Amino acid sequence: MILNKKTEYAISILVYVYQLSRSEDPITTKQIFNATEIPKKYLTVILSELQRYGLLKSIKGFRGGYRAVKGLENISLLDIVKATAHQQTTHVKILMNDFQKFSRKINDEVTTEFEHILDKLKFLDLYKKFEELASNNVLMYEI
Repeated sequence: MILNKKTEYAISILVYVYQLSRSEDPITTKQIFNATEIPKKYLTVILSELQRYGLLKSIKGFRGGYRAVKGLENISLLDIVKATAHQQTTHVKILMNDFQKFSRKINDEVTTEFEHILDKLKFLDLYKKFEELASNNVLMYEI
């Protein structure tokens, strides 16, 4: 399983908001858009999902915006994936032959192992990697 675009966008948002978390003022949607260049139609949806999942705090009103929640550095990459990858489960019983059952079992095992790996990766580790790459100008590119 590879991280989907929505999860990549969520990581960008959380890194940016965390970077400015010492600021007195909440970070506006416009600031996040300008910094991350995430398409606006996705940005508002992802911000809402992150807030609903408890990874961002939403401040309403004229001077509203978003703030990093306390303890954000301790959340795992799995938490971010879960916040952005809403999978609908169906309760339809599907008849499968032995080969399909085996394939499903392998998929379930791989998914479980992948989730264990994601759960070990903490946001603070991701943020430190961002700071390291940014300080070495690795994030810069030329056209």
